[in-house]
Amino acid sequence: MGSSHCNKPIISVCCMTYNHENFISDAIESFLMQKTDFDFEIIIHDDASTDKTKEIVEYYERKYPNFIKPIYQNENQYSKGIRRVTAQFLIPKAKGKYIALCEGDDYWTDPYKLQKQFDYMEANPTCSLCTHATKVITFNKMMNEEEDIRKPSDNNIVRSNDEIIMQGAEINHTSSFFFQKRIFNDLPNWYFYSTGDDALRLLCISHGYVSYLDGIMSVYRKGVVGSWSNRVRNHKRNRIKLYENKLKLLEEFNKSTLKLHDGIITKKKQKVLYTLEFYKKVANDGGIWARAIINYMHKQKEKSIKVAIFGVADTAKEIKKHLNDHNVGVSLFLDNYHYGQTVENVHIVHPESLVENKNGINLVVITVWGKQYVEIKKQLLDYNPALNVLTMNDISEY
Repeated sequence: MGSSHCNKPIISVCCMTYNHENFISDAIESFLMQKTDFDFEIIIHDDASTDKTKEIVEYYERKYPNFIKPIYQNENQYSKGIRRVTAQFLIPKAKGKYIALCEGDDYWTDPYKLQKQFDYMEANPTCSLCTHATKVITFNKMMNEEEDIRKPSDNNIVRSNDEIIMQGAEINHTSSFFFQKRIFNDLPNWYFYSTGDDALRLLCISHGYVSYLDGIMSVYRKGVVGSWSNRVRNHKRNRIKLYENKLKLLEEFNKSTLKLHDGIITKKKQKVLYTLEFYKKVANDGGIWARAIINYMHKQKEKSIKVAIFGVADTAKEIKKHLNDHNVGVSLFLDNYHYGQTVENVHIVHPESLVENKNGINLVVITVWGKQYVEIKKQLLDYNPALNVLTMNDISEY
Protein backbone atom coordinates (compact mmCIF):
# COMPACT_ATOMS: atom_id res chain seq x y z
CA MET A 1 0.00 0.00 0.00
CA GLY A 2 1.16 3.54 -0.69
CA SER A 3 2.50 5.80 2.03
CA SER A 4 0.30 5.86 5.10
CA HIS A 5 0.41 9.66 5.04
CA CYS A 6 -0.93 9.94 1.51
CA ASN A 7 0.60 13.40 1.06
CA LYS A 8 0.29 14.24 -2.64
CA PRO A 9 -1.42 11.30 -4.34
CA ILE A 10 -0.10 10.37 -7.77
CA ILE A 11 -3.18 8.28 -8.48
CA SER A 12 -6.81 8.77 -7.51
CA VAL A 13 -8.70 5.49 -7.33
CA CYS A 14 -12.32 6.33 -8.13
CA CYS A 15 -15.03 3.89 -7.11
CA MET A 16 -18.77 4.21 -7.87
CA THR A 17 -21.07 2.20 -5.65
CA TYR A 18 -24.76 1.69 -4.99
CA ASN A 19 -26.31 -1.11 -2.91
CA HIS A 20 -23.14 -3.19 -3.10
CA GLU A 21 -23.04 -4.37 0.51
CA ASN A 22 -22.08 -7.90 -0.59
CA PHE A 23 -19.24 -6.68 -2.81
CA ILE A 24 -17.84 -3.32 -1.72
CA SER A 25 -15.41 -4.83 0.80
CA ASP A 26 -13.82 -6.90 -1.97
CA ALA A 27 -13.34 -3.74 -4.02
CA ILE A 28 -11.86 -1.69 -1.18
CA GLU A 29 -9.56 -4.48 -0.01
CA SER A 30 -8.28 -4.85 -3.57
CA PHE A 31 -7.43 -1.15 -3.59
CA LEU A 32 -5.71 -1.29 -0.23
CA MET A 33 -3.57 -4.29 -1.22
CA GLN A 34 -1.86 -2.31 -3.97
CA LYS A 35 1.92 -2.21 -3.64
CA THR A 36 3.28 1.06 -4.98
CA ASP A 37 6.27 3.34 -4.59
CA PHE A 38 3.98 6.38 -4.70
CA ASP A 39 1.00 7.71 -2.78
CA PHE A 40 -2.57 7.17 -3.91
CA GLU A 41 -6.02 8.07 -2.62
CA ILE A 42 -9.31 6.16 -2.74
CA ILE A 43 -12.42 8.19 -3.54
CA ILE A 44 -15.67 6.28 -3.09
CA HIS A 45 -18.96 7.72 -4.33
CA ASP A 46 -21.97 6.12 -2.63
CA ASP A 47 -25.15 7.01 -4.46
CA ALA A 48 -27.45 6.99 -1.42
CA SER A 49 -27.42 3.22 -0.98
CA THR A 50 -30.41 1.76 0.83
CA ASP A 51 -28.54 -1.29 2.13
CA LYS A 52 -25.41 -1.43 4.34
CA THR A 53 -22.98 -0.16 1.72
CA LYS A 54 -22.56 3.21 3.39
CA GLU A 55 -21.86 1.62 6.79
CA ILE A 56 -19.16 -0.56 5.24
CA VAL A 57 -17.53 2.42 3.54
CA GLU A 58 -17.67 4.35 6.82
CA TYR A 59 -15.88 1.48 8.56
CA TYR A 60 -13.00 1.67 6.08
CA GLU A 61 -13.01 5.46 6.27
CA ARG A 62 -12.46 5.26 10.04
CA LYS A 63 -9.80 2.58 9.67
CA TYR A 64 -7.90 4.25 6.80
CA PRO A 65 -8.70 7.98 7.09
CA ASN A 66 -5.62 8.98 5.10
CA PHE A 67 -6.65 6.85 2.14
CA ILE A 68 -10.43 6.68 2.00
CA LYS A 69 -12.10 9.88 0.78
CA PRO A 70 -15.84 9.16 0.57
CA ILE A 71 -18.65 11.06 -1.08
CA TYR A 72 -22.00 10.20 0.49
CA GLN A 73 -25.08 11.26 -1.42
CA ASN A 74 -28.27 11.92 0.53
CA GLU A 75 -30.37 11.54 -2.61
CA ASN A 76 -29.83 8.99 -5.38
CA GLN A 77 -28.28 10.81 -8.33
CA TYR A 78 -29.21 8.12 -10.85
CA SER A 79 -32.90 8.59 -10.08
CA LYS A 80 -32.43 12.32 -10.75
CA GLY A 81 -31.12 11.53 -14.22
CA ILE A 82 -27.44 12.18 -13.43
CA ARG A 83 -25.29 9.62 -15.25
CA ARG A 84 -21.87 11.25 -15.36
CA VAL A 85 -20.82 10.54 -11.76
CA THR A 86 -17.13 10.38 -12.64
CA ALA A 87 -17.08 13.79 -14.28
CA GLN A 88 -19.44 15.57 -11.88
CA PHE A 89 -18.41 14.18 -8.50
CA LEU A 90 -15.21 12.12 -8.58
CA ILE A 91 -12.87 14.00 -10.92
CA PRO A 92 -13.38 17.38 -9.17
CA LYS A 93 -12.30 15.82 -5.88
CA ALA A 94 -9.40 13.81 -7.34
CA LYS A 95 -5.92 15.12 -6.57
CA GLY A 96 -3.94 12.58 -8.58
CA LYS A 97 -2.25 12.94 -11.93
CA TYR A 98 -3.89 9.69 -13.00
CA ILE A 99 -7.32 8.15 -12.43
CA ALA A 100 -7.99 4.44 -11.93
CA LEU A 101 -11.63 3.31 -12.10
CA CYS A 102 -13.47 0.44 -10.47
CA GLU A 103 -17.15 -0.03 -9.70
CA GLY A 104 -18.23 -1.24 -6.29
CA ASP A 105 -19.25 -4.72 -7.43
CA ASP A 106 -15.92 -5.38 -9.19
CA TYR A 107 -12.41 -5.72 -7.79
CA TRP A 108 -8.73 -5.91 -8.67
CA THR A 109 -6.66 -9.08 -8.44
CA ASP A 110 -3.07 -7.99 -9.06
CA PRO A 111 -1.38 -6.13 -6.17
CA TYR A 112 0.93 -4.44 -8.69
CA LYS A 113 -1.82 -3.27 -11.04
CA LEU A 114 -1.45 0.42 -10.23
CA GLN A 115 2.33 0.29 -10.30
CA LYS A 116 2.40 -1.47 -13.69
CA GLN A 117 0.00 0.97 -15.29
CA PHE A 118 1.69 3.98 -13.72
CA ASP A 119 5.12 2.86 -14.97
CA TYR A 120 3.76 2.42 -18.49
CA MET A 121 2.02 5.79 -18.55
CA GLU A 122 5.07 7.61 -17.21
CA ALA A 123 7.22 6.02 -19.90
CA ASN A 124 4.64 6.75 -22.62
CA PRO A 125 3.20 10.24 -22.00
CA THR A 126 1.15 10.22 -25.22
CA CYS A 127 -0.86 7.27 -23.93
CA SER A 128 -4.14 8.60 -22.54
CA LEU A 129 -5.72 5.31 -21.43
CA CYS A 130 -4.04 2.13 -20.22
CA THR A 131 -6.09 -1.09 -19.95
CA HIS A 132 -5.52 -4.78 -19.21
CA ALA A 133 -7.27 -8.15 -19.30
CA THR A 134 -10.28 -8.77 -17.07
CA LYS A 135 -11.89 -11.93 -15.75
CA VAL A 136 -15.68 -11.93 -16.16
CA ILE A 137 -17.75 -13.95 -13.72
CA THR A 138 -21.52 -14.20 -13.83
CA PHE A 139 -23.07 -13.51 -10.49
CA ASN A 140 -25.47 -15.90 -8.74
CA LYS A 141 -25.07 -19.22 -10.52
CA MET A 142 -25.98 -18.14 -14.04
CA MET A 143 -24.13 -20.46 -16.45
CA ASN A 144 -22.89 -22.28 -13.34
CA GLU A 145 -20.62 -19.28 -12.74
CA GLU A 146 -18.53 -20.12 -15.75
CA GLU A 147 -15.70 -17.68 -16.20
CA ASP A 148 -14.86 -15.68 -19.27
CA ILE A 149 -11.70 -13.71 -19.94
CA ARG A 150 -11.76 -10.37 -21.71
CA LYS A 151 -8.25 -10.67 -23.11
CA PRO A 152 -7.72 -9.16 -26.56
CA SER A 153 -4.05 -10.14 -26.91
CA ASP A 154 -1.26 -12.25 -25.44
CA ASN A 155 1.10 -9.29 -25.72
CA ASN A 156 1.31 -5.66 -24.69
CA ILE A 157 -0.16 -3.74 -27.61
CA VAL A 158 -1.42 -0.36 -28.74
CA ARG A 159 -5.11 -0.46 -29.61
CA SER A 160 -6.09 1.17 -32.88
CA ASN A 161 -8.65 3.96 -32.79
CA ASP A 162 -10.82 1.94 -35.16
CA GLU A 163 -10.91 -0.92 -32.63
CA ILE A 164 -11.82 1.41 -29.79
CA ILE A 165 -14.65 3.01 -31.76
CA MET A 166 -16.04 -0.19 -33.24
CA GLN A 167 -15.69 -2.66 -30.38
CA GLY A 168 -15.98 -0.51 -27.26
CA ALA A 169 -16.75 -2.53 -24.14
CA GLU A 170 -16.01 -5.79 -25.93
CA ILE A 171 -12.26 -5.16 -25.70
CA ASN A 172 -11.77 -3.59 -22.27
CA HIS A 173 -13.72 -3.17 -19.06
CA THR A 174 -14.09 -0.23 -16.67
CA SER A 175 -12.17 -2.03 -13.90
CA SER A 176 -9.07 -1.90 -16.13
CA PHE A 177 -9.22 1.83 -16.89
CA PHE A 178 -6.20 3.94 -15.93
CA PHE A 179 -6.07 7.35 -17.60
CA GLN A 180 -4.65 10.84 -17.37
CA LYS A 181 -6.76 13.21 -15.33
CA ARG A 182 -5.93 16.05 -17.73
CA ILE A 183 -8.30 14.66 -20.36
CA PHE A 184 -11.16 15.96 -18.21
CA ASN A 185 -10.02 19.55 -18.60
CA ASP A 186 -12.48 21.48 -20.78
CA LEU A 187 -14.79 18.57 -21.51
CA PRO A 188 -16.52 18.76 -24.92
CA ASN A 189 -20.31 18.88 -24.98
CA TRP A 190 -20.53 15.51 -26.74
CA TYR A 191 -19.08 13.77 -23.67
CA PHE A 192 -22.44 14.16 -21.91
CA TYR A 193 -24.57 12.77 -24.75
CA SER A 194 -24.28 9.11 -23.80
CA THR A 195 -24.04 6.99 -20.67
CA GLY A 196 -21.61 4.15 -20.06
CA ASP A 197 -17.96 4.18 -21.04
CA ASP A 198 -18.33 4.95 -24.74
CA ALA A 199 -17.79 8.67 -24.25
CA LEU A 200 -14.76 8.08 -22.01
CA ARG A 201 -13.11 5.89 -24.65
CA LEU A 202 -13.70 8.51 -27.31
CA LEU A 203 -12.39 11.20 -24.98
CA CYS A 204 -9.21 9.19 -24.49
CA ILE A 205 -8.50 8.73 -28.21
CA SER A 206 -9.03 12.48 -28.60
CA HIS A 207 -6.07 13.06 -26.29
CA GLY A 208 -3.70 10.25 -27.21
CA TYR A 209 -3.75 6.51 -27.73
CA VAL A 210 -5.08 3.48 -25.83
CA SER A 211 -2.70 0.77 -24.67
CA TYR A 212 -3.25 -2.77 -23.45
CA LEU A 213 -1.02 -4.52 -20.90
CA ASP A 214 -1.27 -8.28 -21.11
CA GLY A 215 -2.30 -9.83 -17.83
CA ILE A 216 -5.52 -10.37 -15.88
CA MET A 217 -5.64 -7.77 -13.14
CA SER A 218 -9.32 -7.37 -12.30
CA VAL A 219 -12.67 -9.12 -12.06
CA TYR A 220 -15.94 -7.88 -13.53
CA ARG A 221 -19.09 -9.30 -11.93
CA LYS A 222 -21.79 -9.57 -14.57
CA GLY A 223 -25.46 -9.80 -13.70
CA VAL A 224 -25.47 -8.11 -10.31
CA VAL A 225 -29.02 -7.06 -9.45
CA GLY A 226 -29.36 -3.28 -9.52
CA SER A 227 -26.19 -2.70 -11.54
CA TRP A 228 -26.21 -0.03 -14.23
CA SER A 229 -26.14 -2.61 -17.04
CA ASN A 230 -29.04 -4.53 -15.52
CA ARG A 231 -31.06 -1.37 -15.05
CA VAL A 232 -30.62 -0.59 -18.75
CA ARG A 233 -31.29 -4.14 -19.92
CA ASN A 234 -34.42 -4.66 -17.87
CA HIS A 235 -36.33 -1.60 -19.00
CA LYS A 236 -37.13 -1.09 -22.65
CA ARG A 237 -37.26 2.71 -22.47
CA ASN A 238 -33.75 2.79 -20.96
CA ARG A 239 -32.58 0.33 -23.60
CA ILE A 240 -33.88 2.37 -26.53
CA LYS A 241 -32.64 5.64 -25.01
CA LEU A 242 -29.18 4.10 -24.61
CA TYR A 243 -28.88 3.41 -28.33
CA GLU A 244 -30.37 6.74 -29.32
CA ASN A 245 -27.73 8.44 -27.16
CA LYS A 246 -24.99 6.29 -28.69
CA LEU A 247 -25.94 7.56 -32.12
CA LYS A 248 -25.95 11.17 -30.97
CA LEU A 249 -22.56 10.70 -29.29
CA LEU A 250 -21.02 9.27 -32.46
CA GLU A 251 -22.46 12.02 -34.64
CA GLU A 252 -21.27 14.85 -32.40
CA PHE A 253 -17.86 13.27 -31.83
CA ASN A 254 -17.46 12.94 -35.60
CA LYS A 255 -18.25 16.62 -36.07
CA SER A 256 -15.88 17.73 -33.34
CA THR A 257 -12.98 15.76 -34.87
CA LEU A 258 -13.73 17.16 -38.36
CA LYS A 259 -14.66 13.64 -39.51
CA LEU A 260 -11.18 12.32 -38.82
CA HIS A 261 -12.66 8.88 -38.09
CA ASP A 262 -15.59 9.19 -40.47
CA GLY A 263 -15.26 5.75 -42.11
CA ILE A 264 -15.27 3.66 -38.95
CA ILE A 265 -17.86 5.90 -37.26
CA THR A 266 -20.21 5.36 -40.21
CA LYS A 267 -19.85 1.60 -39.76
CA LYS A 268 -20.39 1.88 -36.02
CA LYS A 269 -23.49 4.03 -36.51
CA GLN A 270 -24.94 1.46 -38.89
CA LYS A 271 -24.43 -1.24 -36.26
CA VAL A 272 -25.99 0.87 -33.51
CA LEU A 273 -28.90 1.91 -35.73
CA TYR A 274 -29.63 -1.71 -36.65
CA THR A 275 -29.75 -2.68 -32.98
CA LEU A 276 -31.89 0.34 -32.11
CA GLU A 277 -34.43 -0.40 -34.83
CA PHE A 278 -34.48 -4.05 -33.83
CA TYR A 279 -35.41 -3.23 -30.27
CA LYS A 280 -37.95 -0.64 -31.31
CA LYS A 281 -39.75 -2.94 -33.73
CA VAL A 282 -39.30 -6.40 -32.28
CA ALA A 283 -37.64 -6.86 -28.93
CA ASN A 284 -39.97 -4.51 -27.09
CA ASP A 285 -43.26 -5.47 -28.74
CA GLY A 286 -44.95 -8.18 -26.72
CA GLY A 287 -47.56 -8.57 -29.47
CA ILE A 288 -44.97 -9.53 -32.07
CA TRP A 289 -43.43 -12.00 -29.66
CA ALA A 290 -46.81 -13.48 -28.79
CA ARG A 291 -47.81 -13.95 -32.43
CA ALA A 292 -44.49 -15.66 -33.15
CA ILE A 293 -44.94 -17.99 -30.18
CA ILE A 294 -48.48 -18.90 -31.21
CA ASN A 295 -47.37 -19.53 -34.81
CA TYR A 296 -44.57 -21.70 -33.49
CA MET A 297 -47.02 -23.71 -31.39
CA HIS A 298 -49.27 -24.27 -34.40
CA LYS A 299 -46.32 -25.46 -36.48
CA GLN A 300 -45.28 -27.94 -33.81
CA LYS A 301 -48.78 -29.47 -33.90
CA GLU A 302 -48.41 -30.54 -30.30
CA LYS A 303 -51.55 -30.90 -28.21
CA SER A 304 -50.01 -29.32 -25.15
CA ILE A 305 -47.21 -26.80 -25.06
CA LYS A 306 -46.27 -25.41 -21.66
CA VAL A 307 -44.51 -22.07 -21.96
CA ALA A 308 -41.88 -20.55 -19.68
CA ILE A 309 -40.41 -17.08 -20.17
CA PHE A 310 -36.79 -16.36 -19.31
CA GLY A 311 -36.55 -12.85 -17.91
CA VAL A 312 -38.92 -10.82 -15.75
CA ALA A 313 -38.58 -7.31 -17.18
CA ASP A 314 -41.00 -5.22 -19.25
CA THR A 315 -40.85 -7.30 -22.42
CA ALA A 316 -41.53 -10.54 -20.55
CA LYS A 317 -44.59 -9.04 -18.86
CA GLU A 318 -45.93 -7.74 -22.16
CA ILE A 319 -45.51 -11.16 -23.78
CA LYS A 320 -47.45 -12.78 -20.97
CA LYS A 321 -50.26 -10.27 -21.35
CA HIS A 322 -50.55 -10.81 -25.09
CA LEU A 323 -50.39 -14.60 -24.74
CA ASN A 324 -53.15 -14.46 -22.14
CA ASP A 325 -55.25 -12.45 -24.59
CA HIS A 326 -54.92 -15.43 -26.96
CA ASN A 327 -55.75 -17.96 -24.24
CA VAL A 328 -52.18 -19.15 -23.98
CA GLY A 329 -50.89 -19.39 -20.44
CA VAL A 330 -47.37 -18.86 -19.12
CA SER A 331 -46.51 -21.60 -16.63
CA LEU A 332 -43.30 -20.15 -15.21
CA PHE A 333 -40.91 -17.27 -15.33
CA LEU A 334 -37.23 -18.22 -15.25
CA ASP A 335 -34.59 -15.93 -13.81
CA ASN A 336 -31.18 -16.29 -12.22
CA TYR A 337 -31.62 -13.50 -9.69
CA HIS A 338 -35.28 -13.19 -8.67
CA TYR A 339 -36.25 -16.84 -8.25
CA GLY A 340 -38.52 -17.54 -5.31
CA GLN A 341 -40.61 -14.46 -6.06
CA THR A 342 -43.64 -14.00 -8.28
CA VAL A 343 -44.35 -11.68 -11.18
CA GLU A 344 -47.77 -11.18 -12.74
CA ASN A 345 -49.01 -13.89 -10.32
CA VAL A 346 -46.63 -16.45 -11.84
CA HIS A 347 -43.78 -18.08 -9.92
CA ILE A 348 -40.18 -17.25 -10.78
CA VAL A 349 -37.85 -20.26 -10.61
CA HIS A 350 -34.16 -20.80 -11.27
CA PRO A 351 -33.41 -22.36 -14.69
CA GLU A 352 -31.81 -25.33 -12.93
CA SER A 353 -35.34 -26.52 -12.15
CA LEU A 354 -35.59 -27.55 -15.80
CA VAL A 355 -33.18 -30.42 -15.17
CA GLU A 356 -36.02 -32.38 -13.53
CA ASN A 357 -38.70 -30.28 -15.27
CA LYS A 358 -41.55 -31.40 -13.05
CA ASN A 359 -43.71 -28.65 -14.53
CA GLY A 360 -43.47 -30.21 -17.99
CA ILE A 361 -42.12 -27.09 -19.70
CA ASN A 362 -41.35 -27.74 -23.36
CA LEU A 363 -40.98 -24.20 -24.71
CA VAL A 364 -38.80 -21.45 -23.23
CA VAL A 365 -38.86 -17.94 -24.63
CA ILE A 366 -35.73 -15.89 -23.88
CA THR A 367 -36.42 -12.15 -23.60
CA VAL A 368 -32.95 -11.09 -22.44
CA TRP A 369 -31.24 -8.77 -24.90
CA GLY A 370 -27.71 -8.63 -26.28
CA LYS A 371 -25.22 -11.45 -26.48
CA GLN A 372 -26.46 -13.00 -23.26
CA TYR A 373 -29.33 -14.80 -24.95
CA VAL A 374 -26.83 -17.05 -26.75
CA GLU A 375 -25.23 -18.03 -23.45
CA ILE A 376 -28.61 -18.54 -21.81
CA LYS A 377 -29.90 -20.74 -24.63
CA LYS A 378 -26.83 -22.93 -24.38
CA GLN A 379 -27.24 -23.26 -20.63
CA LEU A 380 -30.93 -24.12 -20.87
CA LEU A 381 -30.22 -26.87 -23.38
CA ASP A 382 -27.44 -28.16 -21.15
CA TYR A 383 -30.01 -28.43 -18.36
CA ASN A 384 -32.54 -30.14 -20.63
CA PRO A 385 -31.76 -30.95 -24.31
CA ALA A 386 -35.44 -31.73 -24.95
CA LEU A 387 -36.46 -28.09 -24.56
CA ASN A 388 -37.53 -25.91 -27.45
CA VAL A 389 -36.00 -22.45 -27.04
CA LEU A 390 -36.99 -19.26 -28.85
CA THR A 391 -34.82 -16.13 -28.84
CA MET A 392 -35.10 -12.71 -30.45
CA ASN A 393 -33.46 -13.98 -33.62
CA ASP A 394 -35.70 -17.05 -33.80
CA ILE A 395 -39.02 -15.23 -33.69
CA SER A 396 -38.48 -13.69 -37.12
CA GLU A 397 -38.98 -17.18 -38.58
CA TYR A 398 -42.53 -17.30 -37.27
